Amino acid sequence: MEKKQLNEFETAFCKALAEPDTQPAFFRLLMQQSLFFLQPDKPGLAGSEVTPKAGEKIPFVAFTAPQGQFIPLFTSHQRVEELFKKAPFKEKFCVCEMKGRWLFFELGTRGMDVMINPASDLGELPLPQELVGRISDGRAMLPPEPPEDK
Repeated sequence: MEKKQLNEFETAFCKALAEPDTQPAFFRLLMQQSLFFLQPDKPGLAGSEVTPKAGEKIPFVAFTAPQGQFIPLFTSHQRVEELFKKAPFKEKFCVCEMKGRWLFFELGTRGMDVMINPASDLGELPLPQELVGRISDGRAMLPPEPPEDK
């Protein structure tokens, strides 16, 4: 994939995959950006703007892999389209967009793993549920603590 097709956010994503020590900076950026996710298709949902009501649970689509279930998130609409081209689904989904801060606030209560850009040519970043919780409460954005002197 050509670099010129990547936005700044996806460039940071690629760097976080290649250099794990840059992940805290990527997680900070993740909270500021809009991310894409899937919901089960409902009549009237496609093409509309929906604001969840306070306390309402977002019905995320979860996929099952050999490692278990995960909620797929995407850095761009192009990454969602990439998945659908590689893995045609019988089910219909709605593609939704939400700021990372609000999305991870919701995901932090789910106790599920997340996969950013599953099946993408850019690579995929698995986030175990513990890390999802640390992203949602901000702990994953802190620099690593230096090792203790003995």
